[in-house]
Amino acid sequence: MKARKQLLTLLDEIIVKQHKKDSTTDAISILREQVDNGDLTVEELKDSIIEMLFKAYHGMSSLCCSTFIELARHPEVTEKIVTELDKSDLMQGNLPLDKLATMPYLQQVCKELLRFAPPYGGGFRQVLKTFELEGYQIPKGWTVLYSIRDQHEVEENFTGARTFNPDRWATGKQNDSYIPFGGSGIRSCVGEKYMLMFVQLFVAQVSRSCQWELLDINTRSTHFPVQLPTNGLPLNFTASYRKSKV
Repeated sequence: MKARKQLLTLLDEIIVKQHKKDSTTDAISILREQVDNGDLTVEELKDSIIEMLFKAYHGMSSLCCSTFIELARHPEVTEKIVTELDKSDLMQGNLPLDKLATMPYLQQVCKELLRFAPPYGGGFRQVLKTFELEGYQIPKGWTVLYSIRDQHEVEENFTGARTFNPDRWATGKQNDSYIPFGGSGIRSCVGEKYMLMFVQLFVAQVSRSCQWELLDINTRSTHFPVQLPTNGLPLNFTASYRKSKV
């Protein structure tokens, strides 16, 4: 709580400073407009900023750990990624996003990582109007919890749901049960596009530039507030830029 108070004090200074700049291109200024329009209070603005900072830091840490774990457990997946990078002439140099977007297997792997090990297990919503669900009445004012992880692990939604399998996305069909960012609409994750960009770059870069092994093959994870390994994820790394086979 002490750290939160310090952070809120710092945010007060930043908000005032940004407001004086009269900028409309950064996230704080855009949120500040919502305050000026009466759509947000200053406290809600600061809560939104803290949420973005928290999710950006912890979400990417979680995704990095999941990438190392699952690719170490499935070396054949890494080899397929490397083959695809090689065919796209991306074993060296920059990794342009427009080129990565044309690599179907890389996209499948990234999508499966977010399905199999979503950084955030769920979220909260406040009930605005009393409704009934499967015979149960949910009163207005209650807070409901939805689980991304449970949604992704139900066999009815995904065949072999508890198995890491990038090939499940090979058909290109959309599955409405796939909600790694909590769904869509005005309440969707503000960092969704950034996270999608990050995971593509990260998976491609580590696959082509290094090899690693888990020192604890039975690594377990905690799921709150984000999915992270409980043992700190000890790994053996070897830097090894692979040579092109093409």
